[in-house]
Amino acid sequence: MSYIRTKMNVTMIPSLPNHLNKIIDCLPGAIGIKDLNSTYIAGNNELAMHMGYDNPEKIIGLKDTDIKNQMAELASDFIQQDKTVVEHGEEQHIDIGRYCDGEIQIHFSTKKPLYDEENQIIGTIFSCFKMQNTNLFILKDHLEINRPGFYEIGGLYDKYNLSSRESECLFFLIRGYTAKEIARRLNLSAKTIEYYIDQIKSKLSCLKKSELIEKAIDIGFIFNIPSKLIKKNS
Repeated sequence: MSYIRTKMNVTMIPSLPNHLNKIIDCLPGAIGIKDLNSTYIAGNNELAMHMGYDNPEKIIGLKDTDIKNQMAELASDFIQQDKTVVEHGEEQHIDIGRYCDGEIQIHFSTKKPLYDEENQIIGTIFSCFKMQNTNLFILKDHLEINRPGFYEIGGLYDKYNLSSRESECLFFLIRGYTAKEIARRLNLSAKTIEYYIDQIKSKLSCLKKSELIEKAIDIGFIFNIPSKLIKKNS
């Protein structure tokens, strides 16, 4: 017996790949395991179907560039995230795209480092769940859902130490909302929203609101989603 583990738990697995596939195929959602080269070493039936294959054994040895649908356009994002997770730990993201059945789907994924029995990182492991209509209000209104998209949860909002309210304000601000419109959406006063915007300007070293919007878009905030917005709609 050998084992793999994440920082959250330890899972004993038989050393034979076909036994591993049987285990992860019992888990909910699409489950995938990759090595340090972002090559798939295991996956369940749901993941295989997402990738366009009828058997999980067929994805072993493949990469995200081998996906047989529109999601292949996000392969570079998936692979870059593998590297980030190996270096910095767990990440979550939302991906949007058209799958083999022709349906546009929005998925929520969590990816973690994969460890061996000597506590060495040997790859990544992730789970992916289709988001239901009940928690897509914010996403459908404010994300581009007609083409493949990759959005990190938290990400830059956390990197720049924005508070939950500041993050919400910036999310809507870079999507064209005025302070009054944001205030109505968050059930706050316009004066309070302007205060949050001033705080954000300070943290991003901007003097004007227009400068803040331009800089936030340039550095990639448009492809990040505040964690609080996901929790509100989950």
